[in-house]
Amino acid sequence: MESLKGTIQRYVFYNESNGYSVIKLEEGETIIGNLPPLNKGDTVEFFGSWVTHKFYGVQFKAERVQKIQPTTTEGIVKYLSHTLKGVNVKLAKRIVKIFGDKTLDIIKENPSRLLQVEGIGHKKLESIITSWKASEAVHESLLFLTEHGIGNVRALKIYELYGENTVALLTENPYRLIYDVEGIGFKIADSLALSLGFDEHHPFRISAWVIYFLREFASQGNVFVPKKLLFEEALRTLNYSLEDSPAIISALVGKKEIIEFEDRLYLSDLYYAERGIERFILALIKTGKGFINLGNDVSRRLSNLFSEEQFEGIKSALTNKVTIITGGPGTGKTTTVRGIIDIYKDNGKTVLLAAPTGRAAKRMNELIGMEAKTIHRLLEFSPFDFSFFYNEQNKLKADLIVVDEVSMIDTFLMYHLFAAIGKNTSVVLVGDSNQLPSVGPGNILHDLIRSKIVPVVEFTQIFRQAESSGIVKLAHAIKNGSTINFKEETFPDVVFIEKENPDVLTPLITELVANRIPNKFDYDPFEDIQVLSPMYKSKAGVDELNRSLQNALNKNAPSEKITKFKTGDKVMQLRNDYEKNVFNGDIGYVEKILPNEKKVIVRFDLKKVAYKFEELDDLTLAYAITVHKSQGSEYPCVVMPLTFYHRIMLKRKLIYTAVTRTRELLILIGSKKALDFAAANAAEEKRYSSLFAPEFINENFDPENSNEI
Repeated sequence: MESLKGTIQRYVFYNESNGYSVIKLEEGETIIGNLPPLNKGDTVEFFGSWVTHKFYGVQFKAERVQKIQPTTTEGIVKYLSHTLKGVNVKLAKRIVKIFGDKTLDIIKENPSRLLQVEGIGHKKLESIITSWKASEAVHESLLFLTEHGIGNVRALKIYELYGENTVALLTENPYRLIYDVEGIGFKIADSLALSLGFDEHHPFRISAWVIYFLREFASQGNVFVPKKLLFEEALRTLNYSLEDSPAIISALVGKKEIIEFEDRLYLSDLYYAERGIERFILALIKTGKGFINLGNDVSRRLSNLFSEEQFEGIKSALTNKVTIITGGPGTGKTTTVRGIIDIYKDNGKTVLLAAPTGRAAKRMNELIGMEAKTIHRLLEFSPFDFSFFYNEQNKLKADLIVVDEVSMIDTFLMYHLFAAIGKNTSVVLVGDSNQLPSVGPGNILHDLIRSKIVPVVEFTQIFRQAESSGIVKLAHAIKNGSTINFKEETFPDVVFIEKENPDVLTPLITELVANRIPNKFDYDPFEDIQVLSPMYKSKAGVDELNRSLQNALNKNAPSEKITKFKTGDKVMQLRNDYEKNVFNGDIGYVEKILPNEKKVIVRFDLKKVAYKFEELDDLTLAYAITVHKSQGSEYPCVVMPLTFYHRIMLKRKLIYTAVTRTRELLILIGSKKALDFAAANAAEEKRYSSLFAPEFINENFDPENSNEI
C-alpha cells in the first residue's frame, strides 16, 4: 500500500453507519474510504492507493489510518481545540504556553496539572478528562481492530457495542465477537485471535469453532450434527481431536449452548424447537377428534361431489385434530381445501388461513377466495423484541387453521406456529412433498409424513381439466423419473428449445424475455415472466442473467451515487426485515433513487419501502432468481436454462419445483440430456433432522421445557 500523511481540515461527508468518509486535508488532498471517526486538526497517516473519479478527479482511497501525535505548538493547539470539549483556540494556546511539547503527555498522565491554567477549574477539568478519555478510547480501539485485520465498518460496529472496554474484552477473548456482534462469525474472530497470538488449540478457539460448525450445518438445513462427522471435521480443519478431549463438548453442554443426545449434537434452541413441535402436536392429537361428524346423507353427497381421495381428505380434516394433505399439481388440493373450509363455515366455525411467505399467502388468497396471512402476521410478530403476540400462553382463536406450502416451513417457524394453536383448534397442513425442503433447518413435511403420527392423505389422481396441461404432465413425469420425449408427446404449454452450447443461453433468454415472448403472448416482461436458474454463478446463472436482462429491459440511466440498481429495476429482498415488513423472497420495483437523501424507494405491491444506501445489500436484482427463491410463488410464464454447468444442482426435486411454479407457459432452453439427468437424479442432500424420531416419542421420554426457545 501507498501512504499519505496530512492534517484533517474538514469532513466533506461522513456516514455514521459504515464510516464512509470524504475528508479534505489541509495539504489539499481528498481522502475517501470507510474509516474510523477522526477529528479536525488530527495529524494522521493513511494507507491505501490513488484512484481517479470521473467527476471528482484524483483521490486517495484509504484502507487503513494511523493517528500521529502532533509535535509542533501549532499542531497541538489545533488538536486540543478540535478534540477536547470546552477547549477553544484561546484556551488551547494558554495550555500549550505552559506545558509546551509535553502537553499531551501531561493530559494523559497527570491531568490535574491543568488546574494551573487560567480558565480551568475542577468542572472544566472533569470535562476535559472525560472527552480526552473518550477520544483516546475510540482511536485506541479502532486502531487496535484495524491493525489486527478488522475492517473499519466492522470495527465501528464492535466499538459501538463494547466502547472503551473494546481492547480489554477482545484481548481476553476475541471469540466473544461471534456471540455478541451480528455478521461476525468464526473466521473473522479467529483471524483476530491468531493475530493476537492465541494458540491454535486454545479452548476458546475450539469451543467457538464447534458452535460455528453447528450453526453452519444448521444454515444448510440440518437440525443436528452426528458426533462422528463433527470429530472428523475438527481433525481435518483444526488438527484437533475432540474425541480425545471430551471436556470441550462437556463444557458447552454444561453451559446449555448445545445438547448432546446419543451420537448427536444439537444447538440448544433447535433441539428444544423440535421437541416442542412434538409436544404440541401430540398434545393436540390427544385432545380427541375433530368437530364435525358426517352423517350418512352428507357423506353420500360429498362422495358424489369429490373424488375418493378428496373425500378422504375432507373426512380426515373434519374428524382429526391434525391432517396432512399432499399431492402434485392438478390433483385437486385446492378444491378439497375449499370444500373443508365451506363445511366448517356452514357449521358456524371460524377459519384462519396462513402460509410461510407473503407470495404464498397472496396466492392462497387468490385460490381460496378468503384472506390468508403469513405465519408471522398470523402470530403478530414484533420486530422490536422478536416475540410473537400469539404463543403458548396466548393461543390463536380459531376452530380451523389451514396452512399451505408446508414444505417451506423450517423448524423454528413450525415450533412457534404450533405453540400458538390451542386444544380446541383443528389444523390442516397442505403441501407437496416432492418439492424442495425449507431453506432453514429441518425437513418438516417429510418428517411428519414419515412418522405416521399425523394422518396423511396423498392425492395422486390427476383431474381431467389438468390432464390437458403439458405443465402438469411434465411435472408428474419428472416426479416419476421418466424420460421426456418432446418429439413424440404433446406438451401444449411447454416449449423446449434445444441448445447444447451454454454460451448462447443468456443472450437467447434475454432476447426471448425482452422481445419474442411479450410480442407473441402479450406477457409483461417484468410482471408476467420470471426467469429461474439453479445457480447464482456460472454460465446462465442468476448473476449473469440479471446483468444481461437489466441492460435489455431497463434503459434508465444509472445513478451517479449507486451503480447496483437503476430506477425501474425488478428487485428481491434477501432477508427478513421485520421493521420494514418485507421478507426474504419478496419482489418489488425500484421507484425512486434519492441521492441527496441517500435513499432508494422500492414498491412491493401497494407498499413503498425506503432503503438507506448502506442497506442495499439486502436487495438483489430479480429479473432472474434461483429456484429455491421461487418457492411458494406461481408465475404466468417461467423461462429456465438447462445446462451441465449446473450439474451439481440438477436434481429431481429442484426441476420439479421449477416446473410447478408455472401457471400458463413454460420455456426450457438448453440440453435435453441435462433435463433427463435431473429427472433421473432422485438423490437428495442428506438432512439431519429428528422430528418424531422413535427415540423421542416413546412414552418414557420427557421432551423437557421447550419454552427455552
